[in-house]
Amino acid sequence: MKLDLPVMIAALLVAAALQDTLPGIPCPASQATAAKVQLLPAVALYYILDRPWQMALCAALWAGLLTDALGFLPAGTTTLPLLIAAILGVAFRDATKRRPILRIFFEGTVLLAFIFASQRLRMALASIMPLSASAIAAEAIRTIPPAAIFATVAFQILSRIDLLAENVSRVKGCEAA
Repeated sequence: MKLDLPVMIAALLVAAALQDTLPGIPCPASQATAAKVQLLPAVALYYILDRPWQMALCAALWAGLLTDALGFLPAGTTTLPLLIAAILGVAFRDATKRRPILRIFFEGTVLLAFIFASQRLRMALASIMPLSASAIAAEAIRTIPPAAIFATVAFQILSRIDLLAENVSRVKGCEAA
């Protein structure tokens, strides 16, 4: 029996719990709040790059909804950009290739930068926060690299869990002769 959905749900819940409970990264004195590292898009990244398109869209949808809910963001702030990223990622990916760790880190950084920029633009349009390029750049520099590292680690862990749960099989040519 495949355990695709239980693995996805568990991964999303663990990422949501970590995202909510880990402390924010301290900000300089010029900013009032600490910046939270977003971990839920890391789970979506794994499904976007390595799993069937239906699961990629489902993971992106739920990761976006949970991120918006945990951050008290307006509906769709993270969900819509994640769904767009999922559609584009699925359309242009090659799911049969194994990805080196540095490529996963780079792809995670690009996804997280896109999500971060989309969120800040949406919050500025909703007058939740001012659109200050220097403040946004400073927060992005503090939060995107740790989130990309988490995405890389999560990708490796979820790949292994899916293999152990027999949701995926080993790629041909990688097995010992």
